[in-house]
Amino acid sequence: MDIQKVLLRPEEAAEAFGICPRTLRKWVCDHGLPSLTVDGNTRYYMPVCEEWIRTRMQGGTPDAKAGDRSSADA
Repeated sequence: MDIQKVLLRPEEAAEAFGICPRTLRKWVCDHGLPSLTVDGNTRYYMPVCEEWIRTRMQGGTPDAKAGDRSSADA
């Protein structure tokens, strides 16, 4: 049985998305990427995070698109 891991540590989530951990933290703090705490440790539920990214890439929240620095430069 192939069970895909869906709760990832920050380093794992950043690697899965092809970004650095610093960018992941920025997405959480500045743009509201969902995360949860399990026994005091931050985890990312991949199905929810993937939907969050998909929504922003389709124009859901312009300032949260990957690579969009317009809000940081303002």
